[in-house]
Amino acid sequence: MTELKPQIVGQWHLRQVQIHHKKSSYYPNQVRLAKDTTFQNLATLTIVSAAAPRTAPIDTRRGEYDGTIMYKSKAYSVQFDLLANPE
Repeated sequence: MTELKPQIVGQWHLRQVQIHHKKSSYYPNQVRLAKDTTFQNLATLTIVSAAAPRTAPIDTRRGEYDGTIMYKSKAYSVQFDLLANPE
């Protein structure tokens, strides 16, 4: 995780986002997509290390991150964890 962290933290411009339509999936129905779709220059994702650990005791194999997606003029909070695999 120590080696990966500098590559994840920062600001990412989501220049091309592909969504593969599946009739039974919840999300395409929410945005009313009828077929596979590619969005250009969709949003900006800012990723930072989590301010406080979400696990106790702290698991050093796990990277915990917070962030914000800026879409149009709105900001949406995001939170995710990554787990290192020795493979």
